[in-house]
Amino acid sequence: MSRAIFLKGKQIDLVCLTKSDAEAVHRWHCDMEVIFNWGGQPFPADLKAIEDRLETQHKTKTSLMLGLQLSGTDDLIGMGGLSYIEWPWQRAELSMCIGEKEHQGKGYGRETTMMILDHAFTKLNLHSVMLRVTSCNQRAIKCYEACGFKPAGRRRESRIDGEEFHDVLFMDILTDEFRSRMNA
Repeated sequence: MSRAIFLKGKQIDLVCLTKSDAEAVHRWHCDMEVIFNWGGQPFPADLKAIEDRLETQHKTKTSLMLGLQLSGTDDLIGMGGLSYIEWPWQRAELSMCIGEKEHQGKGYGRETTMMILDHAFTKLNLHSVMLRVTSCNQRAIKCYEACGFKPAGRRRESRIDGEEFHDVLFMDILTDEFRSRMNA
């Protein structure tokens, strides 16, 4: 299946998701480990609802959700993008998920995050991008810190895994912080 490339990277291409990608997204939502580590507000878990959202998401100007595809292949390994885009305040929320576990920990998340931030700050002219991450997801926290995100707050014990509660951390980055990283 050939998907339209939205942003081309070195290892990852960000591609436009279509209704035909709903089964992969649904599979990730049914994996409790993947969905628990997904820091943002995930898609609905019902396959029909996912199909409907993928079909209509391009009609809204308040979100941009893209597939993560290995460059030079048709292999969809995750998704990421911006949601809750609030144009008057020039802010949005980033979320990202490597749904195929064999591709986790290979730097794809960092490349994806930097591509999304570059688009947010240079093309969309946003001022602030924030995200949510579960406090026990140290790999994601290190990725986001490496991309320039800073702690912005914490919602205590607001995510549950079995019988154990975890905090949700809020992190953000501003335009000037991102640009200074890129120019360093």
